[in-house]
Amino acid sequence: MKRFASTVSEGVVESEATARAALQAAGLGGGRLALLGTGGDAVTFVRDQLVIAVRQAGDVSREAAVLEHIAGLQLPLQTPRVILVDDGAGVLVTTLVAGRSLLDREAPAGTGEVLGRLLTCLHSAQPDVPHIEREPFDLDEWISDLAGPAPLVAHTLEDAPSVLAGELVLSHGDLGAEHLFTTGDHVTGLVDWGDAGVMDREVDFARILRDFGPRVLEEALDAYVAASEVDRQAVTFFARCAALEDLEYAGATGKAAYGYAAQRSFGWLFPGTPALNTGLPGEPTRWHNSQESC
Repeated sequence: MKRFASTVSEGVVESEATARAALQAAGLGGGRLALLGTGGDAVTFVRDQLVIAVRQAGDVSREAAVLEHIAGLQLPLQTPRVILVDDGAGVLVTTLVAGRSLLDREAPAGTGEVLGRLLTCLHSAQPDVPHIEREPFDLDEWISDLAGPAPLVAHTLEDAPSVLAGELVLSHGDLGAEHLFTTGDHVTGLVDWGDAGVMDREVDFARILRDFGPRVLEEALDAYVAASEVDRQAVTFFARCAALEDLEYAGATGKAAYGYAAQRSFGWLFPGTPALNTGLPGEPTRWHNSQESC
């Protein structure tokens, strides 16, 4: 399911003006904002220890409600704390989570165990959160805009689950490496809760598989209390969809790191499939030599 804009440079100047106005109106002062990132429907800035997200779609109450809900949980990772919600302007201000993103990096030792404990706590939480709807599995929705190299798309469709009968749980929804932060040699933070919802637990495990491989996934499941309820076929399907989505995202936005990370994951997500030209510049096709597989 695509969740990115085709042009990431649109609206940055306007978004900065909106962010500055919202900060001033709330008595949070002025000052220069530094662009932190663009993607999806949001433009994000940072100033001092604050992160200011301006959502083009307007509504920020959904993410704010999730952040306020999880603030009462004993999660093993630091998460943003809500400072300001301005629904009219589409501005959400949160605290800055320290650390460095894991995008296109190896997972530190112990990452799987930490993520397993994180998901045990999150998936066990009360799922009734304001503005959050239940999102039961809909195969047609997942495959309606699936794109990428034809052999990989065909492989994904062949192994797609028809139904999922498990309990829907409160989930992060985009538990990818880019949203996991490290301090030193430890995973310490988790950001970007804009895709959180009440959905199949396999969606969260799928990002772990996509970005870190089967070994880290198994470590996470070993630390997850409800591991017997996880549908492995669904995890692999969601991971393949997410990898193909990241490959397309890289092509649409020029953010090649997402494409390189997706390409590496093909080795364990599509074992035995010959290497293909994915269109990424200056990067050898490495994934077909991977020794890991799902």
